[in-house]
Amino acid sequence: MDLAQVLESIPLQELLQTIQNKAKSGSKDVSAYIRAIFQGSMDGNDESEKRCRETFKFSLNILQIPDLSATLTSEIINILLLRIDMFHTSTLMKIAEFFVDHAKKSNNFGNKFLEIFSKVLSCLSHRDTIVYKGEDKSGADLKKDIIMCVISDDVNISCIVEIISVLKDIDLTEDEIELIIDSLLKYLPSIDFIELPSYIYQLLLLSSKGQRQKILLGIISYFVKQDGEFQQQTDDDSESLICNENEITYRQTEGTVILMLSVSCRHDQTIGKEFSALMKKVGHKAEFVFLPFPFAASLSLSQIQSNRDDIFDTLKKSLTTAYQLKTKKDTSLWMRE
Repeated sequence: MDLAQVLESIPLQELLQTIQNKAKSGSKDVSAYIRAIFQGSMDGNDESEKRCRETFKFSLNILQIPDLSATLTSEIINILLLRIDMFHTSTLMKIAEFFVDHAKKSNNFGNKFLEIFSKVLSCLSHRDTIVYKGEDKSGADLKKDIIMCVISDDVNISCIVEIISVLKDIDLTEDEIELIIDSLLKYLPSIDFIELPSYIYQLLLLSSKGQRQKILLGIISYFVKQDGEFQQQTDDDSESLICNENEITYRQTEGTVILMLSVSCRHDQTIGKEFSALMKKVGHKAEFVFLPFPFAASLSLSQIQSNRDDIFDTLKKSLTTAYQLKTKKDTSLWMRE
């Protein structure tokens, strides 16, 4: 019997159990066993497709074994990456759904999954229209649906941070990136201060896809609102705020984010240009420009030569405007009233 006939004679559950046993025992031939299943299931019939799909998903579970060797992990990942292109679109969707379920149930997405998930999304985006859950959908639409699922409210923030790192490496349309950024920015108020820097750093990296100014405005607006809330607490009870550990953590987070913003600008000068353009756009609002975060961020980014002149011009104009308005208010009876 050839390999295909041998595989047909063995129950699927027995094949999967053999993979698990070999992986748990540290057997070096587990990757060769997985490869053989794929190679013997190339005829494209429904049974072979199911065998490959279930073997693929089971192999993803094997990758989560904590003490799996780095060599074996690398071999399995490479085998799975090579198989993705051969799957039917319906099978790709079932694999994508596996990742969605995993993201919703886990605290971390897992570095071992990132490259595989990225290729599944990329491959899916180039597929033709299929009927999925009773609707005609293109591969691009399916890709967008999967992305929105893995960055939904049901997914842990730590998972989303890892998933964002994948999104910057796949093709996205302008509409997709705008939709994704809108979804990601709305999570800022719900993220713990200690998790904010890594989340914002990934947002800044993702800005290479576009929507830089929207991302910057979202970040700045978050910190402006947060400053306002702390100021309100100061007005209500100044003594308790001095020892407020929450504010101390927040100020540390604020400083870390400004540092990340500065580092990001050095690697991507367009971020600095967009920041300068944004501050110029809101320059007439001195009450915004001179709040702690936007002002500190402006001073930090002004240390970069390409941003210096634009940022200082904006700060000087904002300060001049604020002074003129105050002077008018002080000398005008109706404005004082």
